Amino acid sequence: MLQTTRHDDPDRAGRYGSEVLTAISHDDRQLLPGRSLADAGEFTHAVLHGLVTLRRLERDGQIHGAEDDGIALRHLLAVVETRLLPRLEGLRDALTRTHQDRHLGTYADLADAMGVARSTASTRAGALLARNPSEGEQWATGAPVPAPPLSLTAEEALTQVQPLLLALAAGTADREQALTAAALLRRLAAIAGARRGTLPSDTGDPWVDLMRRVERDGPQVCAAGDLRALVPGRDPQTWMPGYGLDSLPAQLPADDRALVLVYRGGAQAMSLPAAAKQGAAALSAAAETFLQLQRMSEQEKRLRTRD
Repeated sequence: MLQTTRHDDPDRAGRYGSEVLTAISHDDRQLLPGRSLADAGEFTHAVLHGLVTLRRLERDGQIHGAEDDGIALRHLLAVVETRLLPRLEGLRDALTRTHQDRHLGTYADLADAMGVARSTASTRAGALLARNPSEGEQWATGAPVPAPPLSLTAEEALTQVQPLLLALAAGTADREQALTAAALLRRLAAIAGARRGTLPSDTGDPWVDLMRRVERDGPQVCAAGDLRALVPGRDPQTWMPGYGLDSLPAQLPADDRALVLVYRGGAQAMSLPAAAKQGAAALSAAAETFLQLQRMSEQEKRLRTRD
């Protein structure tokens, strides 16, 4: 809403300035702490100030002189680049994640909202749901999701990941547990020195994009229904092996909302989700084997260093 103010002095023509107001209810106000309101105010100020600056430069050629105008533009650019864009992208991601998590529409509905093809919307949503929320998304929701630290040792990561993999195998893992399990497996793969793919994951073929994300970024977490939607009319268990993909649990749950870990077999760290399908004893044995191989690898490195 645009409102004329009269708390300042008029210009030479007797015209008063205007202020932009956004009205929210008392109940809505309680949902937003003071910092969130201040951030929203910064957005509005930066956008209006940026627009006015560009229009004045276009009309008048300069505002304060070349040097000062350059400083002003760089300041505005820094605000937009480091504060506004990450948080606007976080807001977009939070809206997308909530839409998918709460099953509030189809991929076609999501594609219409995004202005993209259905396959693109499916790919973007799948990539988003497979990773932890960014700082911008945490800012938008006000509910940070901690990611496991990258400094975990192999022993620490193995201790933490085993109960999460067993929960995934049993179909009882929640979203945060599934994402944490995927992150821990990526940490273990990094410790083992696994090679990562480099191909882009925006081919337009959702199943190819999923395979490339797994190769490049490690295990992905998907809803069972999203996996089924990748190749309509075909059971994912019939096409995933052809792309070198495996899943935990082994059989997709009937509930489309159930979470599934999609990974690529063969890598050392990926022996863990495969073992989890066989139960706690097999998983514990696979974890011990992983540790033994890591110790042997470290010993070989020390010997090469001495030589």
